[in-house]
Amino acid sequence: FGESALGFATFAWFMVASPNSIKHAYHYRQVALRLVEKVKLKQHKVHVYLAVYAGINCWMERLQSSIEPLEYAYRLGMSCGEIQYAYISALQHCVVSYQCGVKLEMVERLMKMYSGEMVECKQCLSQSILQVWHQTVLNLMGLSDDPLKLSGDAMDQEPFLNDSLECKVGSPPFVVYHNCSLLAYLFGEYELAAKMAAKGEALVSKVQSFYADGNHTFVQGLISLALGRSTDQTNFQTIAKQSIDQMEIWSEYAPSNYQHKLLLLQAEYAFVFVKSDDAAVLYDEAIDKAAENGITQDLAIAYERAGLFNFAQGNASKASQLYGQAHDVYLQWGARGKADYLRLRSPF
Repeated sequence: FGESALGFATFAWFMVASPNSIKHAYHYRQVALRLVEKVKLKQHKVHVYLAVYAGINCWMERLQSSIEPLEYAYRLGMSCGEIQYAYISALQHCVVSYQCGVKLEMVERLMKMYSGEMVECKQCLSQSILQVWHQTVLNLMGLSDDPLKLSGDAMDQEPFLNDSLECKVGSPPFVVYHNCSLLAYLFGEYELAAKMAAKGEALVSKVQSFYADGNHTFVQGLISLALGRSTDQTNFQTIAKQSIDQMEIWSEYAPSNYQHKLLLLQAEYAFVFVKSDDAAVLYDEAIDKAAENGITQDLAIAYERAGLFNFAQGNASKASQLYGQAHDVYLQWGARGKADYLRLRSPF
C-alpha cells in the first residue's frame, strides 16, 4: 500500500503541472491519501503528505488546509528518521504559512527555528531555500537595510545567487528572482520587478509545481499592468493577458486560492488597457474575495491598487480611505517596512 500510495501521489503531482489534468490529479490525490492511511510504515506517510500538501493541494483545495499536515509530516519524519523529507516538509510548512498570510512575526520565528535545525542536521538545500523566504519576511518587516535586496541577517543575495547558478540547481535562484520581483513591485520599482520576474520565468519550468508558481504568474501580471500604465509597450499587455488566462483556469479548480487574484488582475486590466467602467466593480469584488479567502497580503495589495485607481479617477476621498485600509492590513500582517513605505509615499 505504501509504495502504491506514493506512486499515486507522485503521479498526481506531475499531473497538476498541466492545468487540463488538475481534475484527474484530484482523483489520484484522494486514492493516495486513502491508501497511505492503511500503511503502518511512517516513512511512506511522510513522503505522501509532502507530495500532497506541498505540491498538489494548492491547485484544488484551500491553501490554509496544508499548514497542519505539513507540520505533522515534519514531526513524523523526525520521529522515524526521514530527516531529509522532514526538513523539506518544515520548509514547506514555513512557506505555506507565509503565503497564507500568517502573521510575519510568527512566520519569522518559525523560519529561524527550522533554519537552525537544518544547519545542525546538514540539510543544506532546504536551508538555502528557506534563507530566501526568511530574508523576504525580514525585508517586509522592515528589518533590512535595503528592502529590494535579499541581503541581511538570513542571507547575502549576490554570493547566494552566484553559488546557486554555478551549481545549476533551479529552485534556489527561482525563489530569489520570484521574491525579488515581489519586493520590487511592492516597493514601487516596477522595472526592476519586471527584470527579476523575467529571470524567474526562465527558470520556472525547471521547478516542481508549487503554489509559488501560481504566485509568480500573479506577480508577473501585476508588474506588467503597473508598467502598462506608464509605457506604451504592447508586450506588457500580452503578459498581463497571459497571466489572466492562466489565473482563470486555476481559479476554476481552487477559487479559494486564485479567484481574488484573478479579479484583481481583471480590475487592473480594465483600468489600464480597456478603460472600462467595470474596473471599479472588479476592484470591490477582488477586495471582498481576498478578505473571504483570508490571504492577508493579497487583500492589502487589492486595497492599495484600488486606492491608486480611485485617485486616478479623481476620487481622492475614497482613494485615501482605501490607502488607509491597505496600510492597516499590511501592519496587521506584520509588514511594517511596506506599511511605512505606503505611508511615506502616499499621494495624499
